[in-house]
Amino acid sequence: MRRFAALAVGCVLIIPGAAQAAPYTVDRLLALEQLGPARIDPSQRWLVVQTYAPWNKAPTYDLDLVMNLGLGRIRVFDLKAGAAERKLDLPNGAGYTALVVSPQGRQLAVGRLIGHAFELGVVDLETGQARWLGVTPRQQTWGPSVLWRNEEELLVSARPADAPDITFGYGYLGQERLAEKTAASARGALGSTVMGSGQFRGLSPTAPAIGLVSIDLRSNARRILVPGQVRDMSLSPDGRAVAAVVQGETIQYDLPEPTTSASSSNRNHLILADLDSGRAVEPCQACDPMDRFLAWAPNGREVLVYARQGEMGYRDGGRFWRLSVDGAARALDLGALKPVFGETYDTAGVPLGGWLGGAPVVYAQPAGGRADYWRIEPARVVNLTAALPAGGRAIGADDGAWAVAAAGEIWRVTAREARPWGVSQTAITSLATPPAGFRGSQNYVPPLADLGLARTASPTLPWPGQRLPPAPAEGRIVGQTSLGAIDAVKDRRGVERILLAPSASAEQTLVTVNADLAKVESSVPIAIRHKGLDGKDLTSWLYLPPNSAPGARLPVVVIPYPGFSYDTPPRVQQPGVLCPSVNAQVLAAQGYAVILPSMPYLDRREPMAGLADQILSPVDTAAGQGLVDPNRVAIWGHSYGGYAAIAAATQSARFKAVITTAAGFDLAALYGRMGPAQYLAPETGVTIFATTGWQETGQARLRAPPWKDRDLYTRNSPITYVDRIKAPIAIFHGDADKGMDQAYTLFGALYRQNKDAIFVTYHGEGHSFYAPGNVRDYFARVVDLLDRTIGPHQGVPTQ
Repeated sequence: MRRFAALAVGCVLIIPGAAQAAPYTVDRLLALEQLGPARIDPSQRWLVVQTYAPWNKAPTYDLDLVMNLGLGRIRVFDLKAGAAERKLDLPNGAGYTALVVSPQGRQLAVGRLIGHAFELGVVDLETGQARWLGVTPRQQTWGPSVLWRNEEELLVSARPADAPDITFGYGYLGQERLAEKTAASARGALGSTVMGSGQFRGLSPTAPAIGLVSIDLRSNARRILVPGQVRDMSLSPDGRAVAAVVQGETIQYDLPEPTTSASSSNRNHLILADLDSGRAVEPCQACDPMDRFLAWAPNGREVLVYARQGEMGYRDGGRFWRLSVDGAARALDLGALKPVFGETYDTAGVPLGGWLGGAPVVYAQPAGGRADYWRIEPARVVNLTAALPAGGRAIGADDGAWAVAAAGEIWRVTAREARPWGVSQTAITSLATPPAGFRGSQNYVPPLADLGLARTASPTLPWPGQRLPPAPAEGRIVGQTSLGAIDAVKDRRGVERILLAPSASAEQTLVTVNADLAKVESSVPIAIRHKGLDGKDLTSWLYLPPNSAPGARLPVVVIPYPGFSYDTPPRVQQPGVLCPSVNAQVLAAQGYAVILPSMPYLDRREPMAGLADQILSPVDTAAGQGLVDPNRVAIWGHSYGGYAAIAAATQSARFKAVITTAAGFDLAALYGRMGPAQYLAPETGVTIFATTGWQETGQARLRAPPWKDRDLYTRNSPITYVDRIKAPIAIFHGDADKGMDQAYTLFGALYRQNKDAIFVTYHGEGHSFYAPGNVRDYFARVVDLLDRTIGPHQGVPTQ
């Protein structure tokens, strides 16, 4: 570990015939900056760029999911003044988040984090002066928390400052509550937390709420338009009404189908509020709408939602509904069509649709047919995309025309025809990236003008005669302006820039992050082509030390994650990406080869079936090419990858070291688990279905709870076979994460058998480790175990 510490603070990599370059160390990783969203405001005057300061400069490391809030920095450039930077009144000592620019581009809504206080403010872009409003917006997940109605009125989904939503409080709240309740018990007072189920459901506490608030910036007057926990909202096109999805009563039901990680534990209510009169209606009181699909009709009088009624799942029991501001509700008659959801990270999916020519459009398929966009007219349904190649997806929409990407082309789709638009898909889809906090990229369909497309048949930009240039090879187009294209680019070493490119041969750098990585030599991944267990062609990725000699048969560390298949190198392992969980670049800099294996789920196979063979297949292929030593193999997995690491080690003795972090090993005991933030602060939301869904339909994909198939859970639990593991094991877990008992159980089983094991608990850490001191210790222990087991170390010269 002393050797590793020396490497972390300073060493150079000697490359014959080249300038000296520094290695990719843990300290380099912890010093990474991050480039967030870059947006051009609706007036086309301001470029707003979100950046995040170096990770090791954070004021606190107890915010977990929203750690970046404390590191946020905002930079603004005046595109009508040659892209000159506008200095903002945002002094050091806080983290700042750019939320949304006002419609005419005069003001920017921002968030400010000081300690655990997150406050909404407004910055005047003409003067740079900031004004703080004393309101706490919720954290954005599937929909926005702040909207501009006009230049003088803000709509905010607000929460009490001392009652954080679960996204915000996940890191610190459980630890804080534990200290409070433990201290209460020590005084002889009550120190308890109570939750209830079934007839006792009412015992579970509920969080205080504010609701959807209107703020008049001229008078500072505030009014609550829709009270309650507002989970999602959308402003009508004419600015006269707002649709709000409000969290309702807790629900429990024994659905016949398995739960998903997004199965709701609460009903939702859709409220439509008139912003002038304040009148609010719930057009369909029996409807339970999804909180990730709200599509206003162009006339601003109706909103298209997707809702279920009664105790059923959304996919099988939901329908599209037209809900009107006058209180009317009509379910869409799709005939034999079945809605098809877009994929989301939480497996719940998202319905797809909108409006075209004043009529609803939905993404659906007939029995035995393919999915297409269908216009739902009063007397018929019309397939709008039948002439397009399969798999088309809407990326932009106006009421008169949609832009649909399919098979490398952009198509112009109207109520009457569909034809190629004649513009680069690469450029357009680059612009189609959704803003942060929107309701999911699958369902974000911006106006055509935002993509540089007009409603007319020919592609145009806001400035006649200009065409969108192709997107940069390693990056995306932020937008096209009168000064030229704004590009976000990243080089192979991880340096990221925001560029103003007035022409193909000229560019001006506006923002740079991670400039120091230009002198750091990182590993360039090599494709390893091999066969999967089902005979299909797969590509895995090999990372070699930058200074490795040709023909060296290096010790290799495999980083598995079942379900992931990599056609291109994994983005999370690129230099410049903050990945403190498992990092191929850091290991390569230490002289180890690293393989990220493609491991698609195999049909009709249980989770543990063939894991070791899947993981070792690319190792053997790389060994056959003389790149790695097949007899010096270690395995390092995080979360579900940690489950896979232990499972594979029970199936093969070829792994000489096993490292697992934040993982579970006894699937029955994992069922329904909660982390400290949930069981100590249950008013933030019961997350039990997220866990049961992980096992029933998520990564574990067992399709049943344990009481319906006990043997299934037992034979797919690595703890059942832990006696077969021969290699030394390192177990890491954060005590603010779910499943801490799983780490105890694994270590206890190993200890009982006198097996070689290290068990490290990082206090105050969640599912990933964030505090720099903990991260340094974690990597040092990982490398020390590797050096002891699959060394000798292929040394990197030090000085």
